[in-house]
Amino acid sequence: GQVFDITQQGESIRDPKTKEVIQLPGQQIGSLMVFRTFDQLSYAYVLESDLPIKVGSSIQPPQFND
Repeated sequence: GQVFDITQQGESIRDPKTKEVIQLPGQQIGSLMVFRTFDQLSYAYVLESDLPIKVGSSIQPPQFND
């Protein structure tokens, strides 16, 4: 199967001085392997996760550091 990184979206916070809403960057929290795909659904094994995976987390191909 294909392996993907799991990324959790960063929090939105409000700057106390300017009152501007700032989106913090997301963080990689784990990886999964997709083993079965359908038209509207896919099954995957979570290979590792540092934090609980929340609804709204995204997946993307792994980033390899050179």
